[in-house]
Amino acid sequence: MAHRLRMPLLAAALCVLAATSCSGNSAEPVGLDATDPPSTVADDSTPEPEHGEPTKGGERTQSADTTETAPPDNAGEMSLGGQTHEFPEAGLTIVEPDEIPEEAAQAVAVYIEYLRERRTAQREVEFDERIEDLAYPALAESLESSIDYQAENGLRYSGELVVHLEVEHSDEIYVLLGGCLDGTDLTYIDDEGEHAIRGAQGNATAVISATVDAQLGEWMVSDDLIEDDTPC
Repeated sequence: MAHRLRMPLLAAALCVLAATSCSGNSAEPVGLDATDPPSTVADDSTPEPEHGEPTKGGERTQSADTTETAPPDNAGEMSLGGQTHEFPEAGLTIVEPDEIPEEAAQAVAVYIEYLRERRTAQREVEFDERIEDLAYPALAESLESSIDYQAENGLRYSGELVVHLEVEHSDEIYVLLGGCLDGTDLTYIDDEGEHAIRGAQGNATAVISATVDAQLGEWMVSDDLIEDDTPC
């Protein structure tokens, strides 16, 4: 049983960033950042960002109305780029883009706080409801399911994760982030000891992308993806 479980863990546990969906990941939550397949992130209860475009009926959704865009207040400290954030308690370092467009600053701050909360929850094997203020329900639920799986199977995570972020698109209600996850020093611990975490190709790095939008009235992470078979 341990050997059958080990390979899915090694591949999926590299998904350390987001209520992420890993390319080729199984639906079974396995800890660190394993979640349901991408299709469950964008279900009927979790609207995809519409970039302020009209809906089918020709009307804009309330959250996509940008005539008076009040800055969402759930972001932490904002930056316009070039900073490195270290969170020792989470085993996490986040390197910002050299420049962050002003309209993307709050979204980037929310994503950084989201990553911190996720990593802390995964290391401590304890779900914090604060994540529900930072991520869409589907992502928060998948993290909670993942934490439950860790607890039930005696899995813990250790080591250091480094995330390099880039802003690929930004406007008043929608920010697309990309970047690189470096899990060279990332490990998971089970009853057989401590193991390095690697992707599908034996890679310690992986390309990531995430969407942060303000459709629900404040900046929240609505989608998160890691290409566990694509090193960077």
